[in-house]
Amino acid sequence: MNLVTIKNGIFRNKPFTGTYQVGPLEGFLIRANGPKAGKVQIYIDGKNLAAIWANKRDVQFHTGKASDVTAVAPKNSEAATELVEELETGDENQLSDAELGAIIEKRFIVMDKLTNGIIEGKVKSLIISGASGVGKSYELSEKLAKAADQNKIKYSVMSGTTTAIGLYKTLFKHSMKNEILILDDIDRIFGDEDAINVLKAALDTGKTRTITWMSESRALKEEDIPSSFEFNGSVVFITNLNFDKALDGKTRIAPHIKALLSRTVYLDLCIHTLREIMIRIEQVISKGDILAHKNIDNKQKKDIIEWIRINHRKFRTLSLREVLHLGDMVSVDPVKWKELAEVVMFDPRKMNIV
Repeated sequence: MNLVTIKNGIFRNKPFTGTYQVGPLEGFLIRANGPKAGKVQIYIDGKNLAAIWANKRDVQFHTGKASDVTAVAPKNSEAATELVEELETGDENQLSDAELGAIIEKRFIVMDKLTNGIIEGKVKSLIISGASGVGKSYELSEKLAKAADQNKIKYSVMSGTTTAIGLYKTLFKHSMKNEILILDDIDRIFGDEDAINVLKAALDTGKTRTITWMSESRALKEEDIPSSFEFNGSVVFITNLNFDKALDGKTRIAPHIKALLSRTVYLDLCIHTLREIMIRIEQVISKGDILAHKNIDNKQKKDIIEWIRINHRKFRTLSLREVLHLGDMVSVDPVKWKELAEVVMFDPRKMNIV
């Protein structure tokens, strides 16, 4: 059972402590600034929900037995005969795992259709947002590679760090019709005003897209690249950033995000939190493709899902890559794979080792 121990919490303006079963909104949810700035949802008396205000340092998640739960709720929770406090109305985190999973599944179906649109030249630009390692790049690349093998398109991938002029040069080299450029995980360009402006021009869905480099550049002259060109290709920008959240905040990049979203098709896969990543992992494992080459049987798949669900907060990172690593652990030692995985995949700081 997933438990949480709360020290120095607040419930209805009164002190609250104890060990409780974690509610359906797993994790520490930050909703405001200042002291007691976050909420953790718990079950009181095994069935009634409460959201407790606390500082993150006073909240510890762990696993345990029903006997570890505080037997009697504090007096200040005596009114917990109903749902005593709901989080923001309309928050997707209020959905059940099945409901949230259906939303995520639908958005991957939409991504598949939009990829067809990119291949057919009906969609000129697309932004795909979601946590790292949930399969967005893989599924997109698989479909584009198949289309390229059939000589329908040409496609290239640009990933990692780039400069503004590096982005400009890459777009020029892939500016012809039926060419598709994937910009994968280059979020650092949001720290460069020139790079953002180049990206805005590339992602514009207008009939004519002209990309211009305003500054004098020796690098462009040496490679005989003009300071302005018409871009006739297609661009898919894959990002880990939650653009909607960035728009809500008063950050420096918010106006640029707004400008990008006004120019292109934006698909949020709704996978940003640990809970959403966990749901996506279960979906992919259940389909069977990701572990097909590992010779993992159905029982072992179920064991892997359950083990990740119980221990996902202890991982250094959580993504589909960890599923592949666990498949390796099972192949190495089908009996004691959990012991191997704990040593190589858990963050020692979360295990109180260091």
